[in-house]
Amino acid sequence: MKNRRVFLSFLFIISTVIAYSATIKGKAHDKENVAVSYVTVACYSLPDSAIVASSIADSTGNFVLNDLDKGTYCVKCSMLGYATAQKEPVQVADANAAVNIGNIQMEMDAKEMKELLVVAESGSVGAGDKSVYKITDKLISIAPSGIEVLKYIPSVQTNLNEDIMIDGSSEIQYLIDGRKVTDEEVKSLDSRKIDKVELVHNPSSKYDADVTAVINIILKSGIEFGFSGKVDTQTHYTDKVLSNSNLQLEYGGKNWRVFVEGRNHYLSMNYNETDNSYKDSGDASLKTSDGGIKSMYNSVKSGIDWKINKQNTLFYQVQYKPKYGDEADGDVFTEYRSLLGESSFENYEIESEDYSSLIKNYIYYKHRFVTPEHDIAITADHSYRLQNINSDYIYQNLLRSYATENKKNNVSVSVDYSLPLSSSASLKLGGNFNYQWFDNTFNVDGAFDYEESKTSVYGSFDKNWSKLSFQAGLRYEQAEVKITAATPQSYYSLLPQTSLQYSIADKQKLKLSYRRSIRRPMVDRMNPFVEEKDSLHVSVGNPALQPAYEDKVELSHMWLFRTSVYYRAFSDMITEVTELRPDGVYQSYTANAASGCEYGASLGTSLPLQKWLNLNVYGSLFQQEMYAAPAYSVESHSNMGYRANLSAVFSLPNSFTISGMGMLNSPTLYGQTTSRRNAFYGLSVDKKFGKSLSLGLFWINPFATDFYFNDQTIYGNSFKREVKTTADVSWLVNAKLTYTFNKGNKLEKSNKPKDADSDEGANGIF
Repeated sequence: MKNRRVFLSFLFIISTVIAYSATIKGKAHDKENVAVSYVTVACYSLPDSAIVASSIADSTGNFVLNDLDKGTYCVKCSMLGYATAQKEPVQVADANAAVNIGNIQMEMDAKEMKELLVVAESGSVGAGDKSVYKITDKLISIAPSGIEVLKYIPSVQTNLNEDIMIDGSSEIQYLIDGRKVTDEEVKSLDSRKIDKVELVHNPSSKYDADVTAVINIILKSGIEFGFSGKVDTQTHYTDKVLSNSNLQLEYGGKNWRVFVEGRNHYLSMNYNETDNSYKDSGDASLKTSDGGIKSMYNSVKSGIDWKINKQNTLFYQVQYKPKYGDEADGDVFTEYRSLLGESSFENYEIESEDYSSLIKNYIYYKHRFVTPEHDIAITADHSYRLQNINSDYIYQNLLRSYATENKKNNVSVSVDYSLPLSSSASLKLGGNFNYQWFDNTFNVDGAFDYEESKTSVYGSFDKNWSKLSFQAGLRYEQAEVKITAATPQSYYSLLPQTSLQYSIADKQKLKLSYRRSIRRPMVDRMNPFVEEKDSLHVSVGNPALQPAYEDKVELSHMWLFRTSVYYRAFSDMITEVTELRPDGVYQSYTANAASGCEYGASLGTSLPLQKWLNLNVYGSLFQQEMYAAPAYSVESHSNMGYRANLSAVFSLPNSFTISGMGMLNSPTLYGQTTSRRNAFYGLSVDKKFGKSLSLGLFWINPFATDFYFNDQTIYGNSFKREVKTTADVSWLVNAKLTYTFNKGNKLEKSNKPKDADSDEGANGIF
């Protein structure tokens, strides 16, 4: 393993000196012929406008662009407080040429300086609460995929499993140019195509009521025709494996493009789990487990993006996603200790595996009327998932086996209609029908069938005055649920949303918003059958679960920073409850077991402190209050918590970039449970070679030994239970490789639907 690290380091060092030798040099100065220091200089190839080299001018304004091949280029100089200056065309006759383009004059531009630092800007009618982060070539050079880009966006948090959260919630709607997509499509997206990332913190009634935030990826205005593609990979392979790889290929014509994309994620590590329970009587069970955990999935999707004419666009995609994961095998050792000091022991072996496959068809059609912002969009999709779960454990020479086969079908159809009433007002209407059914077979209890139909309709009205904007919407949802051997459920919900925004000054806004949202129970939590985890722990589902509701009020201010104060109240929270039975067994189930509130403040921004340094900051401080629920052994308790993100990107000469990111969270309350999320941070060094190749190293959680996948404390009826699952992440250094190619030119993009949900944010990131 040591030799492998030395070899990888040697390859990386050697590769930094293997590059094209042609150079372009020049000098930046102002109209008084005074040098402009530390200007950012970028070199673009012509005619495709792809960035091929970048540099930072020295204190005398002189700069050198290296690693160039024969060709025609455009050189641009940019600096905070100055308008961008450029010189083109610049001819490089051969790969060994040294071209001096002389002086480039830069003009002072106060407007340019203001726009680079501002967080909020005016937009279309009907704005909600949105922050917009511009993605530039600097970030693209170190973040080849969508998930890597999101790691540097304030308020977005990820972890080792690539789970994504915003403001502590994972209930996120993902969009690409306003079109609904899965999180996997965002994670694997080619970052070269991303123009900006929009975060909607308080979604309008247009979105599903269980969505707490929206990530909308806005693509660049041109796409390639001809043949183009990209491959990127991050891989660490020793006694532990962490690998993420993406492949994108596409071919485009004048008004269409076809594409195929693939993604692989593989995680394999040894783990240690402790599940220790302490009774008020003094008895205790101290349980330890050692084994291996694996999680691997592949995703392949293909489709067509077709601009039929100026008014009509069509998008179709089919996806296949096999997944194999959550495999654990190893020995479990449990010690039972009594008040009298007596102990008894038991050992048993555990094996479990989870395999699933998903096939999904998706179609999106949009018609634009003659009037701007007047359009109708229709979305339809069908997915089928087959899942097999097998879990075995051997205790006292007896094999206990659980096998489950789950079949899930889901059909969804949505219609969204936008109508401009005037230049300052608009109306949006829409509806969705969703039908899903599950056929589940268990080897121990028989069958569990689940059927749900959900109908939603919404309407929203937006009005804009000179400095005041108003938005109001209402969403109605009705659901019918049928479960084997359970009483059918039927419920409806009225979910209002409104906001009022006042423009204090140019690009400075104050907004007050309110939204009511819903949390529906997941089907796996409604399974009524008992699952025996081991001789001490069992779990059972609850088919009587009801939806939970949340009301949130937020006051936010947008300028250089997005700052906000908020209050949210929740009732009937769906959470896990653990009870100690008279026979000494701990039984867990899910119930509407908690109510409470949370209030706090947050701050986030992206700051270009220097042209060679970008800093992204997010922090939230909040107070949680959990109300007592004696029926579920939930006591009244409170917690002061925090969330924090920090990332920075340093641009160095010779196309080197150093970047770092970190995410930190305090413990969080969920009914009986206090949950802790492990700190996640990393340090990256990247080097770009010419137009197509980039190499780098990414050190995950430097100097750390253990990573906690699970860390919970449960306070129940006369007991306390502590559950921790850890894995060794020492020296988890991933090698990064990105290679791109393009055999074509640019044309107008065929599918760019606009999202009318907000106008907040012109946040320049990188």
